[in-house]
Amino acid sequence: MCYYAYCLHVRNGPQPPLFYGGKLFQQFVVDAWANCEQRKLNWARTHQHTLRSELYQGLQDAAVHDRHDGENIGPLECKLILPSSHVGSPRFMTQLFQDAMAICRHFHKPDLFLTMTANPK
Repeated sequence: MCYYAYCLHVRNGPQPPLFYGGKLFQQFVVDAWANCEQRKLNWARTHQHTLRSELYQGLQDAAVHDRHDGENIGPLECKLILPSSHVGSPRFMTQLFQDAMAICRHFHKPDLFLTMTANPK
């Protein structure tokens, strides 16, 4: 990810030829993003013991309570637990929601909610 950030960084003076690629440049950026995302997912898949995914009670409850007599729960055992740092994962969204609710609890309910955009040109 750092390599792609270095390649895509805008510099003073003449720009690298990569930026003049048009649609090929766009394809490069999309492939770079997909490559980084796939590496993150591969890490999560191969490091489930580091994430201690066996300790999540929800999976254990699902395995015990949703099983019917004679039903195989094999696919449930293969679930991939994504860390809360993986952007877009359900745990990430839950963490953002809980952070927002903690801010509201501490500072009370907001009176006004503003969103702003800026045009650098």
